[in-house]
Amino acid sequence: MPNAPLLSVHGEHTKIPIWLRAAGRYFLTGTALRGPGDNATMFHHATVDYRARPYLTLSRRKWERLARRNAAITVPAVGALASVTPWVDLWMVAAYEGGLAGAVATYGAVKIRQALHGRSRNRAYIDPAAFVLYTMTEQRYDKTRARASILAGRDWKPGDDVKIILPNHKPLTAAKEKQLIKQVGGKLGIVGAKAASWERTGALPVVEITGVPLPPDEIDMVALMAAIKAATLTRPVIGMGPEGPVHIDYEQDAPHVALSGAPGTGKTTLLRALLAQRMSHGVGVIFLDLKRWSHRWAHKLPDDRAQYWYRVQDIHNSLVALGEELQRRIECDESELGSFRELDVVVEEINSLKSALTAYWKGERKRIMNEAKAAKKADMDYDDADLDPPSLSPAMAALQYAVFMGREMQIHVYVAAQRLEANVFGSNTGGAVRQSFQIRLMAGWDFALWKMLASGEYVAWPGGKRGLWGLSIGQDFTIVRVPDMSMDDALALATSGQDPLSSVLGAQVKSTPVQKSEDRPALVTLTSLGNAVDKLPVGQDGTGLTLKALQMARDRRDSTGFPVPVTYGRKGQADLYDLSELIYWTEGRLKITS
Repeated sequence: MPNAPLLSVHGEHTKIPIWLRAAGRYFLTGTALRGPGDNATMFHHATVDYRARPYLTLSRRKWERLARRNAAITVPAVGALASVTPWVDLWMVAAYEGGLAGAVATYGAVKIRQALHGRSRNRAYIDPAAFVLYTMTEQRYDKTRARASILAGRDWKPGDDVKIILPNHKPLTAAKEKQLIKQVGGKLGIVGAKAASWERTGALPVVEITGVPLPPDEIDMVALMAAIKAATLTRPVIGMGPEGPVHIDYEQDAPHVALSGAPGTGKTTLLRALLAQRMSHGVGVIFLDLKRWSHRWAHKLPDDRAQYWYRVQDIHNSLVALGEELQRRIECDESELGSFRELDVVVEEINSLKSALTAYWKGERKRIMNEAKAAKKADMDYDDADLDPPSLSPAMAALQYAVFMGREMQIHVYVAAQRLEANVFGSNTGGAVRQSFQIRLMAGWDFALWKMLASGEYVAWPGGKRGLWGLSIGQDFTIVRVPDMSMDDALALATSGQDPLSSVLGAQVKSTPVQKSEDRPALVTLTSLGNAVDKLPVGQDGTGLTLKALQMARDRRDSTGFPVPVTYGRKGQADLYDLSELIYWTEGRLKITS
């Protein structure tokens, strides 16, 4: 095995002559000039000798080496001084030993500071990259030598350029070189690592890997808000990337979004900025949150923009209603496709919610079965299906249908978890999650989470300030800085734009030509009579029809010609009318009465 080169772990920036470094290394650390030749430590003798011929001094403990070498200098120096100036020899010895102790202490303090500074960095990035390097080049891994192969300066941070010293001259194919660069660069937090240059003429080959800039630590909210206001319904801004605002596309990329991040990484912050944009285009949002307070700002939204459910029973009923809405959209006429109101469903802590819904349905199913059996025994009316309801929770079934069919039905699902489980939608390997959620966001990821949610070569999480997320879309991966939009700003953005004229669920415009989603209006032109009062024209005296007058005209439709509802409200919901028809009817009514 070749001797370890005398290289600094911080790269080639040092200007200390090699002979001076070698002398200091020999006398201050007890290490051999030509590099370590055995596995002796400070307290243990050597058991293995790597040199071609044995050196007795190298088989001793390190502290013994230090003592012998310093004694070889101190004893002759003391004797010489005593023969010349016997009255100052003790002071000179004390000065020498004190200077030596001071030099050792200074050297140790510098090394300790450097070790503490780079300890976490080495463990998280340098050591994994070095291990991959030695594994792929088929070399025996030694942490010290392998770490010295990664020439990263003191100011290096994940994603920066870095030089790599290959441990041998064994030739690699072009494909193997490319794979080595991607894997080593990925361990160093470099997205899409590439070789900037190769140096093959030296003692060992050296390759420089080009880094990719990370998003800025601080976001220019003025520029970002300008991009948000210019964004279309289906291409909201997710955050700021290295080259500017980053969009996600519900038409080209995927209709659903999966988020996974530990507490405090900013899941609710990300969703707040994203959903506020969507609601500003008239999208209705349903929040399903067992914790209730994950999205406190959404509690202040009007009912025609958002619904917020936190009790298990309410979440169950909401998802069942979502399934009915989905079925209604499936059975619509072809002319109605593309005319529905966009609907976003946010599922917080999907792992826990799935378990809660399953447990709730287990008890509810038992109750339904007992009631049906009791009715049958009493010779009363009952539904045969209630004797054996499906074991799968209808709420979970509706959620799965919404995920599988949501694109065509204009329903988009967002699932969030502290650590998204692979089997949430059926596959223990995460395949179902990757297939159902092509837009995937991760914060503080490790290799296991990456393997489940991302594709391609692993890229280490770069760390840093809160709000740094990895966006994986298909095979593409981008690191994004998410804006910390305040609750007040999100509320103002969500309630901006045209007022919605329909409820979150159950709203549908009349038959209209199919349009591209980026061109069609997200808002429908439906309204209840209560909401329509202030939007209808007024007479010459400045007064218009009251709600009671509208209701009376509705009840006498045959004689008044009042418009027919577009959709009939179910229990607890009002009938919805086309606003343009109400305006036309009101104008005629005012002319007659005037």
